[in-house]
Amino acid sequence: MKLKIRDIRHTQLRYGYRRVQLLLRRDGWPVNSKRIYRLCKEMEV
Repeated sequence: MKLKIRDIRHTQLRYGYRRVQLLLRRDGWPVNSKRIYRLCKEMEV
């Protein structure tokens, strides 16, 4: 999941964690916004 988040953030620099969550859900990942926030913060993206 971290690789997918990194790919999204590198292609769309202005996307925040909420939009990243929406894109992941569209791709079929069952994710929570708090988890995406934590992972983005952990990865410093």
